[in-house]
Amino acid sequence: MPGVLQGAMSAIRVVHEMTHHEPRPPAGYIKNRKTLLSAGNVELRRLALDIAEAAISCADPGLAVRRHVSLDGDVLQVGEKTFDLKSGQRIFVIGAGKATFSIANALDQILGGRIYRGLITCKYGQHGQLDHIGIHHATHPELSNWCGMCAQTTLS
Repeated sequence: MPGVLQGAMSAIRVVHEMTHHEPRPPAGYIKNRKTLLSAGNVELRRLALDIAEAAISCADPGLAVRRHVSLDGDVLQVGEKTFDLKSGQRIFVIGAGKATFSIANALDQILGGRIYRGLITCKYGQHGQLDHIGIHHATHPELSNWCGMCAQTTLS
């Protein structure tokens, strides 16, 4: 058993090193964690869930935006590119798809009032409040409903 636990802890460290993050508690991606930990070998299950949580957080689009986008006064950094916003450049945020709300939420928090206009379309069931970006909900993956068509018209 100690060898398995040691291997599991090494796997968690590798996942965190790959994402340049310090080890942190589970992020809550696995909603039935309590149920999964209610039977069997709880210690191994906890380690397996921690590994899964760490791996899922690597793919979280909102966390990716936070790693690569920053605003320091009038300087916007996006990856390796730097933009000086002193001369009045306007920032537009436009998006559609399953990852869009998470990305827009991160941009809304980072850029705030610097966003000139923004509109995203995301599927029903993705809820949340954005202060500087409008939200349209639409069906997914079925053909677009009326709300989706309105969003398409607004974006065009």
